Amino acid sequence: MKTPWIEEGENNIYILSKDFDFLQDTWNAISAYALSVDSTFSAQACPMTTVGNSDYNRRGFKYYADISSLLPAAVRNIYGSATKFMPRNCHGAALTASGITPQLSYLKDTCLEVIFNVSMTKTSLNNLQSGDWIYLKDFPHGTEFAGATGGHSFIYIGDDLCLSMNGYWENCGDYYSPKLKLSRTQDVLNFYGFPKEALITSTEDQKNPWESLIDVYRKISMAL
Repeated sequence: MKTPWIEEGENNIYILSKDFDFLQDTWNAISAYALSVDSTFSAQACPMTTVGNSDYNRRGFKYYADISSLLPAAVRNIYGSATKFMPRNCHGAALTASGITPQLSYLKDTCLEVIFNVSMTKTSLNNLQSGDWIYLKDFPHGTEFAGATGGHSFIYIGDDLCLSMNGYWENCGDYYSPKLKLSRTQDVLNFYGFPKEALITSTEDQKNPWESLIDVYRKISMAL
């Protein structure tokens, strides 16, 4: 499976790819995410650049694009930043990344139902769109899902890319919060013990046992 490679500079975020069509598809998916946050967003053509003679070239990457301008302002303001002694978590980060609130916060699991009922509409894995909020549920221990942790929210951009704040504030050493960053979707699923196939929709012939542990929500147009 093709996956983008993400590199971050001081003020830039680059997506590298071995295939231009894949880079174009990734650019379009991020643009669709930006539009889901801000209806006034105007898509731009992908400014593809050829990778020069570098370590990236030797690793097979041929093209890259700076996608910094595609991210909503509220996301750019908090992207990759860690705050000391300020509890911020994945649910609060998803709240900002979905365009519901500009302020990054700590949002308890018990508050999610209110957010989902007021500002979101529930959808399903077979209707995933860029900008959807994915919630990996907690589940009973001692089940077939041993090893997964659940209780995580992230913003889906595509099967290959998402916005996620990975980790746990209380485990980040010296009380720094984790960071909201672009991640490969399969890496986020793996971090929380879910297989990369967890987002596949069940069919009559093949049941996805993880589907019951995943909720998908979409911001409604009236959400502020």
